Amino acid sequence: MSKLSNFPKVLILLLMLACTRPVPSQSISYLLSGGVGPEEATLVFRSNLEGKHLLRLGLAMDSVWLKEEEVTPDDTEDYIKKWKITGLLPNMQYRYGVWHVSSGASRQGRFTTFPSSPASYTF
Repeated sequence: MSKLSNFPKVLILLLMLACTRPVPSQSISYLLSGGVGPEEATLVFRSNLEGKHLLRLGLAMDSVWLKEEEVTPDDTEDYIKKWKITGLLPNMQYRYGVWHVSSGASRQGRFTTFPSSPASYTF
């Protein structure tokens, strides 16, 4: 029996592995802030973890959460959720986060609202 007799089996196995989609990891893929103004911001996150998630917002200098909302991502919006937050204070730094209730997986970040009067910015 030659070594080439196993070639078709190996080739089929390699083709099967190449065509198999990887199973997505179960995680909170990202969390970001956007649409930031003097009194508002929008938080966006994507998570393929099943079940409830808790979104929280607080002042960066304080340990108390000022606002929170419970949401459950699903496949109708590709597991993406948005949280529009209003009533914020101008020129203040906020901290925010999302926590998966069951597993404790989390992501956190910070943003600063714009001042209410004109200001200059450098990037």
